[in-house]
Amino acid sequence: MTHIISKPYKIILFIFLLYVASACDNLTDWKVEEVKCEHLYNPIGINTVKPRFSWKNISSRQGAKQTAYQILVATEAEKLNENDADLWNSGKMSSANQLLVEYAGKSLNPGQVLYWKVRTWNQEGRVSEWSETAHFSIGLLEKDDWKASYIAYPSEDGFYQCPQFRKSFSVKNNPDGSTYILHVNSLGYHEIYVNGVKIDDRVLSPAVTQFNKRSLINSYDVTSYIKEGGNELIVWLGSGWYTAGLPGVTGKGPKVRAQLERINPQSIETIVVTDDTWSARNSEYKRIGDWRAGRFGGEIVTGNLEEQQKALVEPDKVSWDKATIAEVPDHIVTPQMVEPNKIHETIHPVDIAKVNDSTYIVDMGKNLTGWFEIIFPTLQKSQRVEMIYSDRIDVNG
Repeated sequence: MTHIISKPYKIILFIFLLYVASACDNLTDWKVEEVKCEHLYNPIGINTVKPRFSWKNISSRQGAKQTAYQILVATEAEKLNENDADLWNSGKMSSANQLLVEYAGKSLNPGQVLYWKVRTWNQEGRVSEWSETAHFSIGLLEKDDWKASYIAYPSEDGFYQCPQFRKSFSVKNNPDGSTYILHVNSLGYHEIYVNGVKIDDRVLSPAVTQFNKRSLINSYDVTSYIKEGGNELIVWLGSGWYTAGLPGVTGKGPKVRAQLERINPQSIETIVVTDDTWSARNSEYKRIGDWRAGRFGGEIVTGNLEEQQKALVEPDKVSWDKATIAEVPDHIVTPQMVEPNKIHETIHPVDIAKVNDSTYIVDMGKNLTGWFEIIFPTLQKSQRVEMIYSDRIDVNG
């Protein structure tokens, strides 16, 4: 049977299809992506209580432009709607600005964890979908925000040693929705382990500064690593550029202060601070260079990989001494506001040739210059590595 659609219905159907096509086009041809706070994606521990927001408008149409935006900021992601946003609802703001739009809501405080999103309008009055939900937290900005003390583990090896610091702590009555932020201000490089797991994938943290002028704070969201009951926190230090003879460097080794906080929309509670109740030990790593021009070097590792990891995953099976409170000259301390260093490529050797019973030549296949790390997982306890700035590595027993 053939159905014939009358002319009025054809017109209605055409209008309906045009509306559907227009609606779909509205959703796909004008959208917001790459939302940033202070030029960073979801930063933890920013250096201001007046953050600035940026985003990109995406459109396939030639000459498309933004004519307005609306930003929502809230203490909880669930509150990011026009009725419940409890910190800032900018409303529809007529503006083409999409770079560093300054927050203009309720006063913010150090330590807070906050959520935000944005939508925009184009020159045709089309509004985008809301952006993905982004988040940021505010760091420790003033001296009084710190309850922690600097600690150290002085030894005769001084700046050549890479000490580890340990704190056992318990978490009880962990409320849903709590966020745990760890603030670390290390004089020298650091790595953080919670319950035997290295948090984050950054390396050589913090960024380089001149220590008589400034040191940097790295903040970490460790929520997923914290468990109900007993927890282990280990901070592993290396001197890096915090080396004797360089500006602002004092004492006989690297130092650190750290502060773990539990954050809820209604409160901020300090859980752990560095003090003289922490345990400390010299790790199996020891530097053989002091990071000055022409005096670079690698490190000596004693023990096999199993022994090296024991302090991190089974800290009760190694011996610990006591950390000491360290005196540090007054200087500016601020959150790090640049992207962290991360490993971007792993290079495997193309050939390993045995020269004799104690020496191997490792051909990496390319010239290695600048910053790099070389790992030999099969070395025995008595073997060591001598690194050469070339395309070959000499391994001596």
